[in-house]
Amino acid sequence: MAREFGRTERVADYLRQELARLLQMEVRDPRIGMVSVIGAAATLIYLKFKKVLPKSKWGGRLAIALIFTPFLGNAFGWLFTELGRQPWAVFGLMTTFWLPISHGMTMLTYANPLDFKKVCTIVRDEKATFIVGTPAFFWGYLRKSEEGDFASLRIAMTGADKCPDALREGFKTKHNITLYEGYGATECSPVISVNTPEFNRPGSVGKPIPGLQVRIENYATGEECGQGEDGRILVKGDSVMKGYFNDFEQTSLHIRHGWYDTGDMGNLDRDGYLWHVGRLKRFVKIGGEMVSLVKIEDILEKFLPEDSHCCVVEIPDAIKGAKIVAVVTTPLDEKTVLKQMAQHLPPISLPKIFLVWENLPKMGSGKIDFRTISEMAREQLSRKSIS
Repeated sequence: MAREFGRTERVADYLRQELARLLQMEVRDPRIGMVSVIGAAATLIYLKFKKVLPKSKWGGRLAIALIFTPFLGNAFGWLFTELGRQPWAVFGLMTTFWLPISHGMTMLTYANPLDFKKVCTIVRDEKATFIVGTPAFFWGYLRKSEEGDFASLRIAMTGADKCPDALREGFKTKHNITLYEGYGATECSPVISVNTPEFNRPGSVGKPIPGLQVRIENYATGEECGQGEDGRILVKGDSVMKGYFNDFEQTSLHIRHGWYDTGDMGNLDRDGYLWHVGRLKRFVKIGGEMVSLVKIEDILEKFLPEDSHCCVVEIPDAIKGAKIVAVVTTPLDEKTVLKQMAQHLPPISLPKIFLVWENLPKMGSGKIDFRTISEMAREQLSRKSIS
């Protein structure tokens, strides 16, 4: 513990010194020229980031993202990030810290969101009105909560991962509460779109917040997509970062003509609701066709036993390029499930292999760890083929 604390303190000291230097000078932004930051308010946070970034002298990977975002008046936010350390994410900073402070709200904090029963007790005893969490956390709250625990809630907001229909229906049935789904990215400070009591379309991630523009771009041609057509999600607005400080290459890769490329795929419907269909990385080309692993998961979830979860990944295939594998947490009748799924998906999108695991690996945020699941599935299937 002492060693870890000392290391963190050294990083913090470096960032404080760097910040002090920056606040007494002008910073040259490679796209917009000189930017004066003298006297600007500053914020330091750590969170996970791109693994392509160079390692810092502390052993972790260090990046500094330059975000000029007008929160709390005309303050500027500096986002300092170090890979592998995440005591405070930008969502926590903006939504569960600055939002309550700026609106005079009482904050209820508890260190372990996985202590589901305790969180339910806190909500009931303190009569909380607003709660946020990932779908993985809300599943736990649904299982451990009792009637009346969430009676005081006015808003229950989820994001960071796809909210399954079964989870929404479970909260509506058990507590008569509507789960509102939102969407964001660290580089956007972080909220991009959100459903609200006035404008809610279940399954979508809501309408873009005021001040942000969303463009859907064809991943192959770069042309703007029509209504309902899937493409890359690009974002432009005041809350989008200006770039990664001192990293022109990464900035150029992610920001083009003022538009931040989220790396996600989605579409806008005729009423302006944004539909997130998955990371571009979670699309796989099979036999020349682009297949959405997220869509396969959505269909598979409808036919799983109660309290069962799934994750769909791809493994290399010598003939078609990739093979779809479904990892589930409870045994099932594969033939029956595949027959049911075939009514909603083309044959090319049906899983070829089912694996049953007791639990799905998750990250600290509660998100499903797709990369780890893919690696474990490949390793398991590789062992089977050898034996």
